[in-house]
Amino acid sequence: MNLSPYLSQLESIDIVRQLKDAELAYAFRHQLTQETVYHSLLNKSRREIHRAVAQVYEEFYRAELDQYAALLAVHYAEAGDDVKTFEYALRAGQVARRKNANAEALANFSRARAIVPRLNPPREAVIHLYDARGDVLEVMGRHDAALENYAELHRIGVERNDRALELAALMESITVHSAPTSKFNPDLARQIAEQAFHIADELNDRAAEAKILWNLMLLNGMTGNRDAAMRYGEQALFVAREKNLRETLAFILNDMYRPYIADGKLERGLEVLEEAQGLWKELDNQNMLTDNLSSLAMLYTFSGQYARALAAHRDALATSEAIGNLWGQSFSRLVVGKIFFDHGEIAHAIDAMEKSVRYGQEAGFIVAEIWAQSDLAHLYTALGDQARGIEIEMRAREVSEKKFPRWLPYTLGTLARGYAAAGNLPEAEAYVKQAIAGLKESEFYWEGDLIPYLAETEIALAQ
Repeated sequence: MNLSPYLSQLESIDIVRQLKDAELAYAFRHQLTQETVYHSLLNKSRREIHRAVAQVYEEFYRAELDQYAALLAVHYAEAGDDVKTFEYALRAGQVARRKNANAEALANFSRARAIVPRLNPPREAVIHLYDARGDVLEVMGRHDAALENYAELHRIGVERNDRALELAALMESITVHSAPTSKFNPDLARQIAEQAFHIADELNDRAAEAKILWNLMLLNGMTGNRDAAMRYGEQALFVAREKNLRETLAFILNDMYRPYIADGKLERGLEVLEEAQGLWKELDNQNMLTDNLSSLAMLYTFSGQYARALAAHRDALATSEAIGNLWGQSFSRLVVGKIFFDHGEIAHAIDAMEKSVRYGQEAGFIVAEIWAQSDLAHLYTALGDQARGIEIEMRAREVSEKKFPRWLPYTLGTLARGYAAAGNLPEAEAYVKQAIAGLKESEFYWEGDLIPYLAETEIALAQ
């Protein structure tokens, strides 16, 4: 059909205009005109037009479909083609996720998710969709929504009587409850891990076993069970290396430094983090790379390598800012505040600590809410403003009591130091007794466990 006469007529009466950069492309001069014409079409005609447009894009841009995946998803959705909509929405979500365009990725994954009940896609596609969508929600700090996402995947598994779907949902849920997020829940994490282990054994799924073991390492580390964390971590490493599970291996290595540090093996902790960094670069995972760099900055600080720590911090901060990762922006500033303080750069130290707390609150990163606030409290105490230090530490203690009891001795110890510096020794002694009593129930796992004993020493000196 020759459309040229019709287009020329429409152009002559100012309804459409030809685009300069495209010989066959026209645009309506006014959006209202476009909407009026569009809505005047019968539904059947609209669907046919959308399908035709999508097919033209597929034909002309076969080598560039990633670039047009989001647009194709829209056209196929309007055409009523669930199969193609799911395919392109999932693809568009993957493309956006690689670019760390989280809002765009979430919108496309959600479009694909809405089709799942009607389409009943294959298992692997469903697992990939819900894992990717949940990961984006976690990166955005929306942990409640991430858990709802995994719960929905579990329901689909139950409805399909598909144990692999149930297992995938359970494994992702363990991580949210084991990591230092706003949904940290050790008892629930152990309960879910037990369910997941049972299914993994039933399916003989070694890859799932490695991931569950990694989660148990993380969980036991966060609850102060050093030996159990080491045991689970070594088991997870063995399985991941044996089965060449590159991404799982990277996650394990990225967290394995904690039990090594707790066991006094600083060099080994640095080795596993540096190996993990190579894997994150290979996998092009910018979110985890910034986490890795921040952990390295922390270990370099512990070993007195301040120049290397600052370099790792700068790389972590630049990456996390470039991709809009609030968790990374908080974590990257967590250690550097102490470095600035040690170097007498007080304004920079306060700025880093305050931003670490603020971004941590937005991202649901409770470690920053406790640790960075405690560092800030100690800074003001050291500068002679004990009242302000105590006020800030009270906030850190409140967060610890509600969300992360494992670190309560740390915050109590910091309070004791503040009261000792203010000359209120009875109050300081009361807090330090509570702190040390809490530590007797767990092993030493991180440097914060030393703070109550440091406070006890300062009280003795003051007496």
